[in-house]
Amino acid sequence: MTRASVVATGPDGTVLVGWSPPSELDSLAFPGPYTYELWGRPMDGSGTPSDLVWSSESDVDLFQLDTTVVLNGVDTETLAWSYDIRLYSASEGVGTAPEASTPWLMFTPDDNQLRLDVQQGVPWQVDAYIIEKELPNGTFAVLDTVDVPTYVDEGLVNGTTYCYRVTTIGRYDDPTTEVPLVNVSQEACATPFDFTAPCAMQLDVDAHCDVERDTLRWSRAPGCTSDDIVGYRIYWAPFEGDSLQLWRQVNEASDTLAVFNEDDSLGTIAGCFWVAALDSLMPGPDGSLRRNEGMGGDTVCVDNCPYYFLPNVFSPNDDGHNDLFMAFPWKFIDSVHVVIHNRWGEPVFETRDPDVRWDGTYLDTGELLPDGVYFYSATAYTRRLAGIVPERFSGSLHLVEGRTQTTD
Repeated sequence: MTRASVVATGPDGTVLVGWSPPSELDSLAFPGPYTYELWGRPMDGSGTPSDLVWSSESDVDLFQLDTTVVLNGVDTETLAWSYDIRLYSASEGVGTAPEASTPWLMFTPDDNQLRLDVQQGVPWQVDAYIIEKELPNGTFAVLDTVDVPTYVDEGLVNGTTYCYRVTTIGRYDDPTTEVPLVNVSQEACATPFDFTAPCAMQLDVDAHCDVERDTLRWSRAPGCTSDDIVGYRIYWAPFEGDSLQLWRQVNEASDTLAVFNEDDSLGTIAGCFWVAALDSLMPGPDGSLRRNEGMGGDTVCVDNCPYYFLPNVFSPNDDGHNDLFMAFPWKFIDSVHVVIHNRWGEPVFETRDPDVRWDGTYLDTGELLPDGVYFYSATAYTRRLAGIVPERFSGSLHLVEGRTQTTD
């Protein structure tokens, strides 16, 4: 085989197939008349067996037979084709040459560029690939010549269609065979789109327990060359091991700072944070607007610093001062369970309100309890990076100067 070349691209395209006659043939063992059969199959991955696509006339002189065939009505637009030639002496098979396929041009679109890859299965060596690009007037001009089946055409305009074809130049090691072996791919078009994600971001998180805020700052990782970053997405997981969820989108490339829990609505500064850059919003292959989201750098996790304390004295005498047994201002508490007992261990009050707000009355009757020492046991369920963590403690309190109880 010497030729498997696309002449015309289309659903009813044309392929030129050629071969060299055997240089040595034992005419006594294989006497004429001779005939050729050309067999072909589509390179569609289906494993379809070859079909007979052409037969030569019969001739006693092998070298009088045609060794090139023009095949019309071949779908060269969506398929590459593989061919082999078979020689017959009378009705007996002499041999079959190894298959050769038409060069097939494939594309990988990316940001302002197209990568061209040439696939070709041939028994000869391919030395060069001539890359041609279609000009506005419909003609093709040589863009470059390379020695590998890959070429990247850069500096293109995203969303604009470009058309190419590739000519392969090859040879056999046998000097008696035709040289060079020239075969042409189909004409194919592709459109570059931005599929390149922006580079990773470096993130620093400063936790401020006193004001219950996290300050997030991020910047490009060293070596980042992304030139189309227009915004960022900040992801947060409240607990270590949870899935990251979008917390905030920033739509200014110059805005690289965010304050977490700035409005005190989250009740926590614990969690794991991750920032990804966004590039320009542009039409994609299907015409819909799309954008690329970059890979983030390392996930940064910070913890809360919860605290919860109860006083040791209160005076429920309705004087407007210290009338309720209440927790001191607390932080990062999910819930509590507080039980107050009298000196005999009998529960007199129970609540799950983190503020407690006990007015000194008995839980069953609502009557004011006498002055004295009471005891509490408490479990504070704190919000931590590891999850909801219970912390248990106990203590005593003094009920003093209770409201005066009157009797009829």
